[in-house]
Amino acid sequence: MKFYSLVKIPILLNIVKTLVPVFKLIIIKWLDMKKMAF
Repeated sequence: MKFYSLVKIPILLNIVKTLVPVFKLIIIKWLDMKKMAF
């Protein structure tokens, strides 16, 4: 059980690492759209 959770941590970290840039891009685009609206 402990080993399984230890294996899961790097997988979760990899998912977060890949998602963070995507979220940043979405936020930047969303902010740009809001700027255009105003």
